[in-house]
Amino acid sequence: MLVVDDDSDISKVLELYLSSDGFEVFCAHSVAEMRSILSNDHIDLVLLDVSLPDGNGLDVMRELRMTSQIPIIVISRKSETVDEVLGLELGADDYVTKPFEPRSVVARVRSVLRRSRSRTAEARTLPQNENASAISFGTWQFDPETYRLTSGGGKEVVLSSTESTLLKHLADQSGKVLSREDLMIATTGRNWEYTDRTIDILIARLRKKLETSPTHPKIIKTVRGAGYVFSVPVTVSR
Repeated sequence: MLVVDDDSDISKVLELYLSSDGFEVFCAHSVAEMRSILSNDHIDLVLLDVSLPDGNGLDVMRELRMTSQIPIIVISRKSETVDEVLGLELGADDYVTKPFEPRSVVARVRSVLRRSRSRTAEARTLPQNENASAISFGTWQFDPETYRLTSGGGKEVVLSSTESTLLKHLADQSGKVLSREDLMIATTGRNWEYTDRTIDILIARLRKKLETSPTHPKIIKTVRGAGYVFSVPVTVSR
C-alpha cells in the first residue's frame, strides 16, 4: 500500500489506520519518492494526492495508466470537483475528498482491493490461453479477466478495473434498466448519493471507448429518471 501526499500529518494518520487494519504501508511525499517506491517494492494500491510539490497527481496517474492497472484512489480537496471528474475520467478506481474520515478511507481501500484481488484470483484459475467468460456484443469482444476490449477491426482498448466492473455488470444485465444506486453498489460497493457523479462519469468514459458517436449512444443508453440500460444483445462464450 502506497500513500502519496505531501502533507505529513495526513500521511501519518492514513499510515496509522491502514497499518492497524493489517496493511503494510509505504509513504511518499513527492512524485520522485513515489516513483522510487513503485520501482523497488510491490505495491497493491496507491492512495494518490492531486497536489504534489514536484508534479500533478493526475498527470502521474495518466502515466501510470499507460503501463499499469494498479488500483488507484485519488485524494483531493472537497472543493476541487474538477479534479474529481478528471481523476475518474483518467482511470481512478475511487475518489476521496479532504477532510475525510480515516475509517471511511480504509473501507474504500478494502472495497477496491477486494474487487481487484477477486479478478486476479479468477484469472489465475483459468486454463492457460483459455478465456472462460468472453463477452461479445455488437462489434466488440470483452474479456473481464484482463480488462480488454477488442473490436471487430482488431482495435484493442484496455479498461480500468472500475470500468471493467461496470461494463460487466451492465452486460450481465443486458436489456434491464439499472439505477445509479444499483450501478454504484456493483461498481464501488458504496451507496449512491444524489450529488455523486461517479456513475455518470464512468458511463461517459465507456461510451467514448465503445460508441461510434458517444453523444448518440447505441450500446449504453440513458433512461431518463431511471438510470441506464445495455441495449444490445450479449453472447457469453468460453
